Amino acid sequence: MEKEIEIMHESEILEHESNSNANHEYDFNEKIITENNITLSIFPSKRKKVKKVNIVIEGQFNITNVRFVKDHCHNMLQYFDLVNITLKNVVDIDLAAIQLLHVLNSSTQLQHKTIIIESELSKDDKALIISAGMLELMSKRK
Repeated sequence: MEKEIEIMHESEILEHESNSNANHEYDFNEKIITENNITLSIFPSKRKKVKKVNIVIEGQFNITNVRFVKDHCHNMLQYFDLVNITLKNVVDIDLAAIQLLHVLNSSTQLQHKTIIIESELSKDDKALIISAGMLELMSKRK
């Protein structure tokens, strides 16, 4: 059996989400969303009793794209109780992206959610994380 993964661009996502929100429904299919050198791969759980989603962030995760990631993560947090975020093949990460991850882990509004952040970063990016004092953030469960 072949899996079908829907690939959309940001404008298509916004239109799709506005149509879904009008019907108060969410499309729980796997998606790959690409915008400005960043890719979000979204894999919701197929099990009905488990409200879990895996989000893989790849590419340039920096101040240019942090709003894009924030908006999509915020949307996922409305529908899912367990969110697993994986940073993979990230070629550029900056403090704005790290700050977003920190907010996701420390926000009092998200205390009832389980957020897991895992990362596969280069030595230079790990050095940035360490110098920012955020090393525990990159493999943290909340």
